[in-house]
Amino acid sequence: MTNTLVQATQSNRIGKFAQAVREHRAVIEVDPENALAFQGLGYALLRLGEYDEAIATYQRAIQLEPKLAISHADLGCIYQSRQQYAESEMEFRHAIELDPELSEAYMNLGFVLAAQKHLDEAESILRRAIELDPERSIAHQNLSAIYVQRGRFSDAISEASHAFSLAPSLSTFGLIISTLLRQYRLVATILITIIVLIAFTGRSLVGLLIGVAFIAWMIWSGVHSIRSRQWRQAGIFMLIALFLFTLYIYQQFH
Repeated sequence: MTNTLVQATQSNRIGKFAQAVREHRAVIEVDPENALAFQGLGYALLRLGEYDEAIATYQRAIQLEPKLAISHADLGCIYQSRQQYAESEMEFRHAIELDPELSEAYMNLGFVLAAQKHLDEAESILRRAIELDPERSIAHQNLSAIYVQRGRFSDAISEASHAFSLAPSLSTFGLIISTLLRQYRLVATILITIIVLIAFTGRSLVGLLIGVAFIAWMIWSGVHSIRSRQWRQAGIFMLIALFLFTLYIYQQFH
């Protein structure tokens, strides 16, 4: 039986999840009280996208052995994917309580806390995740996203750059670029406004489309700045949008 469970675990490890489901079920058929078999089966079902069955399977594993930190952490991931953040947070905290060195649980808990706007604790939790596993790119990326929300753009760029150096990806590169644009938004806005004015006053269809798109962007940026309580920046964006809209109306009657 031990050899069969080892084989099932190996199937999970190499990504043969359908085979792992069959093998874990064979173990459970013979030993229905085997918590590790239920945990392995839950993981295979999770990776196959069978979330409802995976939840029930992990819950059975925890019922048999309440101290399975991995089962709690994986269950938290399923709830996280469904945006059931309260349930997800509870499972990740339970996993950390059982295994204080489980970096994956810290990393996911940090994401869930950030999604609920608990930014102070999210930052602290993600820092702990990075202490435990400094090479996890996604932890640095998530911490960067928190710094962006807090307006700490230099720190955000530093973390995003570190994430990119560990695991280059388009999403991380996009985070770096978007953060740079937000950090220097006013300067970029002034330069783009000049270009838009030139296009807008040309009375061409392309110029009109560029102008309308830019006005919409200015309004969106203004609303975002209001939500972030950046009043001066919000005022500038809204004034630019109003100026361009007034210019367009003026052109229609002259």
